Amino acid sequence: MAHAETAFPTGAGRSLPATFPERGAYLPFTTPELVHARIRELQGGSGTVVFVPRLVGSRRSSVVPLRGLDEIFSLSVHDRAMYEQIMATRATTPAKIGRIADNLAQDGLAGASEMRRVRTARAEHKRARLRLFMFLIGDSVEQLCGDDDNALAVTPGTIASAGGLDRAFEALSPFAVQHELDGQDLIDRLEKWAKVTACVGSVHGQISGYLTNTTDAMRTLARSLEKWSRAEPEETAEMAEWVVKACTNTLSYADTLLERINQPATALGDALIGFDDTFRRICTDVEVLIWLTDGWGALARQWEAVGDADRFAQRDAVEDLVRYVPVLPNDFLKDKDRKLWSVFQKRQQIWQKSIDRPQNRQIKGGSAASAAVARS
Repeated sequence: MAHAETAFPTGAGRSLPATFPERGAYLPFTTPELVHARIRELQGGSGTVVFVPRLVGSRRSSVVPLRGLDEIFSLSVHDRAMYEQIMATRATTPAKIGRIADNLAQDGLAGASEMRRVRTARAEHKRARLRLFMFLIGDSVEQLCGDDDNALAVTPGTIASAGGLDRAFEALSPFAVQHELDGQDLIDRLEKWAKVTACVGSVHGQISGYLTNTTDAMRTLARSLEKWSRAEPEETAEMAEWVVKACTNTLSYADTLLERINQPATALGDALIGFDDTFRRICTDVEVLIWLTDGWGALARQWEAVGDADRFAQRDAVEDLVRYVPVLPNDFLKDKDRKLWSVFQKRQQIWQKSIDRPQNRQIKGGSAASAAVARS
């Protein structure tokens, strides 16, 4: 089946994807040609396509229809299972793709290491959700109920004990009655709140979620690459520096979103009274944060995997990182950042062509062969 190469118009900002859905959701495929591919729906419901950044024989990103992808590429067992589930569920968002990928990884289809990572992450998420629920109850009692005996008896630790929820219910009842609610209604709202924000953890930082784990990994990536680049030749140092710039700028937006998501927890009375609006805004910001960080976790793990490798392996990893950094969309960017991302995207396209140039690959292969002969 034929594929079409992307052609981006020139000009600051105009070549960037318009929105996150247009950029597409990261697909954690293992088939070499589909590494860091992204999926998106075309406007008007005219179909679903996959952006392939590294198609053999092409020097630009390519677009292939999702339907029939298994006929175009020889998919790994993991990728075939993922493809079938995407086709069955019509998943095109990072959250839905992530759930499919985690289910497959948990079953071992992505390898033993990924199976352990996902099983650990899911267990941690479950604990974070329960702990956050208890923290939200404890903070609500502290903020809304004053210093009476019922309130003082409620802490995140005692809530998990026998009768703990009943004491919290009693402590919150006067506030609930005052606002024509009941204590159980408040508890239900806090449980719903904890369910959607467990991915970011608590406002005080005692609880981490998988999204804050990703932003932490991005910070580690940026610090490590910045330090690593100081001892590098100009070409690879420039690549690393651009990855750091892109990562740092993305993190600045992530920090703003995290602050907005956590802000209602500092004023729980107002947040619980106007809960529908509070919950809607939190859900919107969490969804944007998921889109924003989509694909960065895989890049951070790729760099971490070569932390103890030699410089040659690390340079290969940096070449991958700079090509696969997710660009931010036009409608999300502030005006001051649009030029940075436009310049980066142009540099990214140049590196894609130069890194994949056949003579470059031959030079690398020849150098490796020469080194092997010298060692023998």
